[in-house]
Amino acid sequence: MGLFINKKADEKYLSIWMFLIWAIIGVSIVLGVLMFYSVQADVRQIEAQLLTDRLSACIISGFNYEEIAKSNFDIYTTCSIYKNVFDKENLYYFNIDISEEGNESILKTISGGNNWKTECDYQFIKKEDKFPQCAKQDSTAFDSKTNKKYTVSVIAASNQK
Repeated sequence: MGLFINKKADEKYLSIWMFLIWAIIGVSIVLGVLMFYSVQADVRQIEAQLLTDRLSACIISGFNYEEIAKSNFDIYTTCSIYKNVFDKENLYYFNIDISEEGNESILKTISGGNNWKTECDYQFIKKEDKFPQCAKQDSTAFDSKTNKKYTVSVIAASNQK
């Protein structure tokens, strides 16, 4: 046990290395946090596509044009969508055009949110990152009461970054 009796180690050399290691650890943590929060996740296109799919599925399932053509038809209640998200936050937009199949004239238009139809029409021609991202889906719906086919065109946009 007398091996360490005459040991004269000094802590002044160890403290420099200790502060250097603390500085490396601190800089690593700061760099990691900055890298994590600097990444931009743009989900606007995915949100627009999901909204398009949801609205299209809602309108087409159990399609009844007489019900949709009524003036008191509420798309928000029918499709279980929160109206305040479209009206107050102004981050989303949708437009639904219904026409008879083979006929170009639109019988009914349902829309909600900001009017980004012009921006969406431009987006379908040329993609712009600063515009709302849009998605479009054309579907065919069959009205079992009147035995008619209708074309349902849904455009949805998201501007939530």
